[in-house]
Amino acid sequence: MSLLPKNELHMLVSESAVKVDHVVGWRTPRVVATESAAGGGASAVTTALVLLAKGGRLPRKARLIVADQSAYYRIVTHRGPTSAVLVDATQQFERTLGTADLSVSVTLMPSGTRWLAAALPGAWINACVRAATDQGVKVTSVTTELCVELDRVRPAVGNPASLLVLLRERGSMLVRLHQGSPAAIGWERMGSDSLDNYLARIDAFGQRSAMDLGDTDHPSAPPVVVFSPTAEASPLLTRCRQRGWTVLSLRPTLAAAGAPA
Repeated sequence: MSLLPKNELHMLVSESAVKVDHVVGWRTPRVVATESAAGGGASAVTTALVLLAKGGRLPRKARLIVADQSAYYRIVTHRGPTSAVLVDATQQFERTLGTADLSVSVTLMPSGTRWLAAALPGAWINACVRAATDQGVKVTSVTTELCVELDRVRPAVGNPASLLVLLRERGSMLVRLHQGSPAAIGWERMGSDSLDNYLARIDAFGQRSAMDLGDTDHPSAPPVVVFSPTAEASPLLTRCRQRGWTVLSLRPTLAAAGAPA
């Protein structure tokens, strides 16, 4: 393991905005500078990096994190090697989305048989990487907002059959745990209807997933844990607490850049 202090960029990109953080440190990395640019993709990456460079020399490496609004997810159950899982997931995404222009990754979940598969628009991602390269920054890894946050939130969840609600700007990512491992993923958009209706739809997802998974420990609604990017009081968080849901503050390493449309 390298003992060199971290000095890199974290680039959170979506199709509507880009946010770049300059991260330094080792055991407790911290953000020392940040810039944002409206508009998605390569042009916004270039704009944000040019702005950030005005404050000093840019790090040579970057981690590209794709916001959930620009990613597609599914849970794949597979006992084969990673290569076979990747082929299976890619074929499923291509059939569902009707395109082969995809960058697909798979991550093994703690269950040992379930994988979180993520598909990103291939040409769009490649353009973002080239834009960073043109500014002298090498993208060393590409991941997604959900993958980053799952690693952070799972240790805070006590019940292995919980429904995780990760609040976004326009809705919520829903992750149903089964025996402590993600087993179902959904998205609930925040519409123009009431907060109670919105939360009822989240509740319904939890109930459906319990039935689909045959969860005998929680055959109806599972315990719900809401992760909010802010600890500030809001009508939404008040309603969550009134339902008996646990609300935890998840201080973002990167500001949210949007959510699925």
